[in-house]
Order: sequence, then C-alpha cells, then structure tokens
Amino acid sequence: MIGVVAFSPLIPDTAGRSALGFLAVLPLLWGSLRCGTRDTAMVVLVLSGFAIWGALAGIGPFAATQPNGSFLPLVALLISASAASLALSADISARIATEAKFHELAAELRAMFRQAVVGIAQIDTGGRFLAVSDRYCEVVRRPATDLAQLRIQDTGALAPAADQSRSDRPQGANPVGP
Repeated sequence: MIGVVAFSPLIPDTAGRSALGFLAVLPLLWGSLRCGTRDTAMVVLVLSGFAIWGALAGIGPFAATQPNGSFLPLVALLISASAASLALSADISARIATEAKFHELAAELRAMFRQAVVGIAQIDTGGRFLAVSDRYCEVVRRPATDLAQLRIQDTGALAPAADQSRSDRPQGANPVGP
C-alpha cells in the first residue's frame, strides 16, 4: 500500500507526495523485525517495482527530466534500504536460532540433572554452588537450599589428595617422593 501511495503513477502527483517516499522504510523495517529474510526480500522487490514504475512514468520522488537523473538516486535508495533491512533481518534470524539452541541446551542440562545416577554439582569460579542434583544432595547429606549458601570447600566434599592417599596406604608403607 505504501509503495502505491509513495511511488505509483496511479495517484496524482502533489507537492507533499515526494516526502512519502520515506515511508517506504516502514514496510522494510516491519519485514526485517517481524518476518524472515525471504519476506524482507519480497518487500524490497515489491517496493522496488513501484519505485521504478513511478520513475519511468516521471511521477513521484524520483521524477526527473532525464532518466539517468531519476534512476541514480532511486538505485542509491534501493541499495541502501534493502541492504540495511536484509542485514537486520539476517541478524534477527540468527539471534532467534541462537536463542532456540540456548533453550534446547538448557532443557538438556535440566534433564541431565534430574536423571543423574551420580551426584552432579555446578559451581562458579569462586566455588559457590549454582546447581546441584538430588543425588549430590544425598551424597553430601545436605539439602539444595543449604548448598546454595555454601562453597564447595565448606562441604568437605573436596578432601585433600594427600590425606586420602595416606589413609588408603597400609601401615608402614613409605610414599615415593617428598
């Protein structure tokens, strides 16, 4: 509709009509934000057809006395508007795909935590618990709400390796090394 109003020779040319050419950005933005890349390309094609039709008829914002004088600004507008809207559409499509992949991986992680036979804990770099499985809570004998307030070092789940190796060694055995 905007292409017909802004560029078409079907509507009489008025003094304020040339400013309506800027409204062509609206369907391009709508196509980029709400639809996919293919629909945005279709909007570019339809608007280009109306703009070229109006320029050939000598009516609209690209009307000039010489054809080259009208088509150079027309081509500049079409290239700049279509490149920007197609780039925006591609970026939004990639963002939607990334978000869908993120939700899929988050669901897999939740399922893994629920179905784990062994204890699983997710901790940050400071050792604070971010998530724990039910089995991990059973192993450390603490509820998940308590673990959320602690660091892994506070639970005693990480015993020093040297102490474990000494308790497993038979009495009188000498360790190798310092």
